[in-house]
Amino acid sequence: MGGAVIMGIAIPSMHYVAMMAVEYTPVAEFTQVLHAIYISSLGALLIVAALSIVLVLAVITSVSGRDLRLCRP
Repeated sequence: MGGAVIMGIAIPSMHYVAMMAVEYTPVAEFTQVLHAIYISSLGALLIVAALSIVLVLAVITSVSGRDLRLCRP
């Protein structure tokens, strides 16, 4: 339980320290984004499908693991 409390404090603390340390520099001209990756609609759909499969598998393994623990004497 103590580890969870420490992690619960550490993660947001690191986030806010990093956000205070960042410096944004304004630029006069529009930045070129030619090097950016274009993702088509099919690619976005495949990403969502893969993430959904991972989420469903995580829920299934969690529930089945809990059921197995309840069945043991």
